[in-house]
Amino acid sequence: MPPLPLTYRDLQRAIFLGAGLFVLWHLAEPLTTLLLFFLLVFILSAALNPAVARLERRGLPRVGSAVGIALLFLLLLCLLGVLVFPPLVDEVGKFVSGLDARKGALQEYYQNLLQRYPRLAAQLPDPGEAMKNLTPTLGRLVGQVGRYTANLVVGVASLFLLLVLVIYTVAHPAPLVAGLLGAAPEEYRDRAERALRRSLIQLQNWAFGSLLLGLIVGVMTALGLWLLGLATGRPFPYLLLFSLIAGIGELIPNLGPILSAVPPALIAFSLDPLLGLWVVLLFILIQQLENNLIVPMVMGQSLNLHPLSVTFMVLVMGSLFGLLGAILAVPVCAILKVCWEEFYLIPSGVNVEELQEAAERIVGAGPRPTTPRSAVRSGSVWDPEALPELDLPPADQSPGLARGNPGPMELDVVPAAMAEPETDRNSSGETNRDRPDPPASG
Repeated sequence: MPPLPLTYRDLQRAIFLGAGLFVLWHLAEPLTTLLLFFLLVFILSAALNPAVARLERRGLPRVGSAVGIALLFLLLLCLLGVLVFPPLVDEVGKFVSGLDARKGALQEYYQNLLQRYPRLAAQLPDPGEAMKNLTPTLGRLVGQVGRYTANLVVGVASLFLLLVLVIYTVAHPAPLVAGLLGAAPEEYRDRAERALRRSLIQLQNWAFGSLLLGLIVGVMTALGLWLLGLATGRPFPYLLLFSLIAGIGELIPNLGPILSAVPPALIAFSLDPLLGLWVVLLFILIQQLENNLIVPMVMGQSLNLHPLSVTFMVLVMGSLFGLLGAILAVPVCAILKVCWEEFYLIPSGVNVEELQEAAERIVGAGPRPTTPRSAVRSGSVWDPEALPELDLPPADQSPGLARGNPGPMELDVVPAAMAEPETDRNSSGETNRDRPDPPASG
């Protein structure tokens, strides 16, 4: 069949498709940023909804409760900013200026390191060249204060808009939930309701757990660095800055604690190699306490997410959407898991326990699987050592052991090679054994 000729309508469709893809490509970044912003609104609303609902059950109006809780949150945030922001800005300024002031000490430490390990000299640049490249970088960093100030103004405006949207969402959530459930088809509405309930619980657990976990880790970091400063006889520099970085790093699971340990370790190594080693050991100790004691107590198994899945989602979201995407990777992963379970795993009737047992057998952590008798051979001869043990029922429950009082290993099944040949009966009831042998032919 010859191909159909290209018509004007086909050309028009191709042009519109190309134009749509071009516009979508250029609007992808702002649209994804906007979607992440509203996802953050949804998460904060889900976290504040239990407190608002509790006040509403006690007779307070929902709108007033939402506004009151939002204002209380804003007051705590302002109080924290007043107490922490001025010394934090001072420490950041000292940190940036201190790098330039310690240029000689860093260069000397760098040269000693190359002399101690000569093989590194061929792989690392010359100390003088490295310091020359570092100075313009610090100059550009300090010169961008105006840009950072402008970004700070945009961030404050975004925070105010976020607070207003959260108040609107928490004050009147029923129309939004009804619209979301109405978008699902009738046969999927019950599943959508269960998925939404479970997602809200997961988001609440993540929000409060992450906040409390960051606070605990930040305090532990500050206390540990302060004790190291007492042990060495001089205060550890930039204590508040590094503690805040450690607390915020808890929002990025698996990777955040590692990245937050890099700045204090580098500063400690520049001061004293032994102090740097102690700082590394301190962060390892905090990480172990967090994984084995704090996380089970604070968050428990509420999210039930595998660390590999979380790390993969953090890397993907961080690569696509930056720091905000990495922070929101855990709630996104939890929502995707709930939707997969409610819309596929549970309706398909999959037995999760059987899947878990099969997985344990595959990785070698579970019981040995029973091997079929017909599959165990050694060449053409049976290998009795490789046969699995028979799991026989008791004699009074086995239909094959009902004749008389047989022994425990007597079976009702006889191998085909030992079975007697089948006999044919005629109409009179005689078998082929009762018939006389035919005479031999001459």
